[in-house]
Amino acid sequence: MSAEMLTTLLTGLGILLSFAGAFAWLILRMDSFRTELKDDIRSLRTEFKDDLGSLRTELKDDLGSLRSEVKSDIRSLRTEVKSDIRSLRTEVKSDIGCLRTDLSTTNRDLREIRVSVARLEGQIRPGLIRPN
Repeated sequence: MSAEMLTTLLTGLGILLSFAGAFAWLILRMDSFRTELKDDIRSLRTEFKDDLGSLRTELKDDLGSLRSEVKSDIRSLRTEVKSDIRSLRTEVKSDIGCLRTDLSTTNRDLREIRVSVARLEGQIRPGLIRPN
């Protein structure tokens, strides 16, 4: 083997080794990038789960307070409606009482008018012409 051939062979081997090293570095870099991505995804999942848990807690608290507000509103409305119903019953009863009084007065007046009309007409006389 000549020196030139040995130099060419060693140079080719050096270039091949440098390409292999560069390829190995590229694979390691890609693997580390992949590992970083996996770690980032895990941390994002953890953050998302934590945020979701806190949002659930907030939502449960808000729903609980909303329920209590609605219950108290319903209770107050019930008492208002009950008192309104009582007052309406009282008004209706008083109106019915007034109507009964007015009706009895009207009936008394009608009896008096009947008696007056009967007095004005006098006794019933036999008529000369009888209606058919």
